[in-house]
Amino acid sequence: MPSISFTRRGFLFGATAAAAYGAARAAGVESDGGRDESLSVFLSDLHIGNPDQKTAWGAQPSYQNAMLAKAVDEILAMRPLPARAVCFGDVSLWFGWSGDYEIAAATLARLEKAGIDLYVTTGNHDHREGVFKYFPRQRELTPVPGRTVSVIDLGSADLLLMDSLNEANPKEGSGNPVGGAMDDAQAEWLRAEAMRRKRPFIVGAHHAPTDLNGCRVVPDLIKSPHFIGWVQGHDHSWSNDWISENYSSRRIARKATLPSTGWWGDIGYATMRTYADRAELKLVQRDFYFPNPLKEGEQRPKLWDDIIAENRGASCTFRFG
Repeated sequence: MPSISFTRRGFLFGATAAAAYGAARAAGVESDGGRDESLSVFLSDLHIGNPDQKTAWGAQPSYQNAMLAKAVDEILAMRPLPARAVCFGDVSLWFGWSGDYEIAAATLARLEKAGIDLYVTTGNHDHREGVFKYFPRQRELTPVPGRTVSVIDLGSADLLLMDSLNEANPKEGSGNPVGGAMDDAQAEWLRAEAMRRKRPFIVGAHHAPTDLNGCRVVPDLIKSPHFIGWVQGHDHSWSNDWISENYSSRRIARKATLPSTGWWGDIGYATMRTYADRAELKLVQRDFYFPNPLKEGEQRPKLWDDIIAENRGASCTFRFG
């Protein structure tokens, strides 16, 4: 496999974050800075790969593993710490190998050790049993047996984190359809929960609400006056948009797509802070590359930096009421 080097931008970011984290640890405040109950970190599309795992294409690449570790460094350097971190799926690189989850769980465990609550759902490159095995708290949390669903208190709003994996074969090493799905039991739970909600809530999943294999949940969600938006992963590209029930109603809700922590596309994560009247999702962009980081001696395309500059300061507001 060819040697892969990080971009200068990514290296400088990682060095700065690592230095800040190291200084915090040296000062003895790794978990002494308190938690901000209104602050969350949203991660997606980790695509962690065990380099010892052989595939038809050779060993799995692993540059993305270091990018997740750098993101964790920066999160741990935040003061105060975010109360929670949420992973929106595609924890595994391609086929849900146990070795992928073992590496991901060990890296993300650093957040839990610092007192940050961790929630994980599945994407199309995952297998549910792998997620349940290496993130066993998810099996305890889920209100829908057999699905990686969580009800998460974000401060002044809630996140209903759903499981949109369309699992073709539960065996690790097997592939799944790229598109998502939501089974009847999960969809019925979501519809009923939406009607029960008494305060603002966001729905999260790996896939878009239009990519659920024919399951149409938005019209029912929109009927709830407390539904304020949808957050997803999957596309590796930051964007914010809006969704509606139909073209005859003025009722809309926001929709945002998260970057990948390190596989390809927009690289980074997002923070969400809740207030009395809104939730603010803000992009933390660390790099951009496609289809992978630059190889030794390769010139960086100017367009990559244009994309980063255009995304700088990007945010999405989820208004209450």
